[in-house]
Amino acid sequence: MKKILSTLMILITWVSVIFPQSSLAIEKDCEVLKKYMQEVSIDCNMAIDEGLDLDDVIQKIKDDYDSVKFKNIKDKKNQKGIYPKVFAKSIRKVLSKELTYKNLHMYIKSDDYFDYMFDKQFVFISQVYFSKNGNEYFVEESNVRSIKKGMKYTGDEQSLFKVIHNGKELYRFAVFNHYRQKKAKISIENKIRKVPVKWIPNYVQNEEISFKSTEKTIVISITTCRPKDLDKYRKVVSEIRKILETTDKTVVIDLRNNTGGQLGIVDNILYSLLLTQNQQNSEYFSKILNNISQNYYELNTQTIRDRVLVAGNTDKFTRLKMDKNKYVQGYGSSDEIEKVSVAINNPKYNKNLYVLINNQTASAGEVFALFTKKIYGNTILIGENSVGCVNFGDPYVYSLPNSEISIGFSATDISKSVAMISTKNWKGETYGIYPDIWATSEEIIDTMIYLTKDEELRNVLSVLGNGQK
Repeated sequence: MKKILSTLMILITWVSVIFPQSSLAIEKDCEVLKKYMQEVSIDCNMAIDEGLDLDDVIQKIKDDYDSVKFKNIKDKKNQKGIYPKVFAKSIRKVLSKELTYKNLHMYIKSDDYFDYMFDKQFVFISQVYFSKNGNEYFVEESNVRSIKKGMKYTGDEQSLFKVIHNGKELYRFAVFNHYRQKKAKISIENKIRKVPVKWIPNYVQNEEISFKSTEKTIVISITTCRPKDLDKYRKVVSEIRKILETTDKTVVIDLRNNTGGQLGIVDNILYSLLLTQNQQNSEYFSKILNNISQNYYELNTQTIRDRVLVAGNTDKFTRLKMDKNKYVQGYGSSDEIEKVSVAINNPKYNKNLYVLINNQTASAGEVFALFTKKIYGNTILIGENSVGCVNFGDPYVYSLPNSEISIGFSATDISKSVAMISTKNWKGETYGIYPDIWATSEEIIDTMIYLTKDEELRNVLSVLGNGQK
């Protein structure tokens, strides 16, 4: 009997020690999370300004974590008594529901868990194609027996995407979803039918930056703006710029799988292509880039200033510190900047500029595509919708002390900049940039050959995209 009582006393002591420790650790992490949302996240601050109850959000995170009574046996508890994976999922679950603004730069990570706060939308394609006659669409080709050639489409026009198929410009029925989808509803002759849909994986480019030419075309592949070897990367950029200064070939810039980084290391590729290099044009191009970034805002707090200073950006630190406002206009909005048209006048390159994007093109990769579309009128975007990771930028990573969960927050708001609000291809966070002509990884080569009339691209694009996910 004494042995049983002794065991019970040990258990009671264990429960009284461990569970309060866990609760206190969660409480502390939630306090830190609240501070970060107030101090380093511009989109959270915007939501708070509009009435978001941050205390209520934090309490919902605690409640959700506590509601998981029986943690999965695979979840590991740390020394503070916290299940980091469960806690990370609770934060993700609540913030994705409660936050006003979607921001795909915002993510959460533990040792065995990683996810973005919001879900990207992928396009699921059908094999039903339409030709356009005036403002109406009629079936041109279909793999569904009940949908025959000549039938009229009576659904939402936004579900039809321009493609090149069998040497024709047609419109394919497709839908968006984050989750795997096998069938979708389509309206034909005012009758709802179901059609098979699928998502096509991406090709993978291995080089961070490379270029290859045919007799008619030069293809420049840029798979990152965050190179491992910056000197080597810049050397290739210099080689590309020299070629573009005098080229008379059609230019293709392949941004597929470019997940972003620093735009400044590649934007001068456009300068070399579109303008003759001299001091006057260099200043003119800089003014264009500055003006296209107007209405770019940064969060201005002590925590942000400390982080910027650690990163070594003293100029930005000084500018933020001297401004007493909570939100500060970023570069491109100064009264000192001379206003110029964001579209380049009389560019030396006068052919179509083809820019390839896909559902892995993100952040600075997307901004590069948008800038190109904005400053050069003959830019044609080809591929699939990009990630949709542009409205907020300058992501910094912060850790919660007890759970050691990492969270990425954005310090800048780009959503109202000239590039964003005036480029029709941008459809917002999670949907990204819509191409002018849609093409999956399986169709991109035939599409480019149709557009450029350059059969040699079959080998060039195959080399730059070697392998499939």
